Amino acid sequence: MFRNRLKSLMAIMFVVLIGMMVVQGCEKKEHPEHPDTGTAEPTKDQLADAIEKYVADVATKTEGVFKVIDKKTGETLELVLDKVHRDRLSKVADDKYFACADFTTKDGKVYDLDVFMVGPDKDSLEFSEFSIHKEDGVERYTWYEEDGIWKKKDIAE
Repeated sequence: MFRNRLKSLMAIMFVVLIGMMVVQGCEKKEHPEHPDTGTAEPTKDQLADAIEKYVADVATKTEGVFKVIDKKTGETLELVLDKVHRDRLSKVADDKYFACADFTTKDGKVYDLDVFMVGPDKDSLEFSEFSIHKEDGVERYTWYEEDGIWKKKDIAE
């Protein structure tokens, strides 16, 4: 009698376990899953730290400013980093991320730059490029998400 109850209990547990696995596999995921490549993607703070370090390293070689050529005007901007926004990790391609950073000029003009870094993990992040997103609060482009990847959309002038 004990064996029969044990077998019944084990059968019920097996059915419940299989049911849980099926239900869990069918749940809609809020964010797309990333394949396990053996390395962890950088966190928001790790990306921000890498950007701050890059800008500081460049500024030590350029009289304390981060020199940027504005592709729209051709002007060379001499910028000082105010802060890197740590509220979001934005992925734009495999191993390519960006964070928004606020800079100011000597005369007080504010620039919002998207600073792009590449690398599979925090220890491999390297500067890739920058893009002037806003000049004194006026957007030059906007962002939209498509399949977990962020893409730019120019704003018509």
